[in-house]
Amino acid sequence: MDKMNRKPNFKAMNSQELKRYVLSHREDDEAFHAYVDKINERKDREILSGEYPPPNLHSSAIALAVRPQCGHNIGSSLSS
Repeated sequence: MDKMNRKPNFKAMNSQELKRYVLSHREDDEAFHAYVDKINERKDREILSGEYPPPNLHSSAIALAVRPQCGHNIGSSLSS
């Protein structure tokens, strides 16, 4: 096998290098799986449940976050 046909060593690449490689070689399934494996190894990875709002978020926190965007007090309109 000549040098032109050899794949890079995905294990030696950091996640940014591997991401760039995957984005420029979208047909390379092996590279994609190596990237996913590398992401799954990260210690700071946060897994989201997909629920909205998150079950641990109190409804008053949602109201406080939404109020500035709506331009009015949500609490006052709910009590009327």
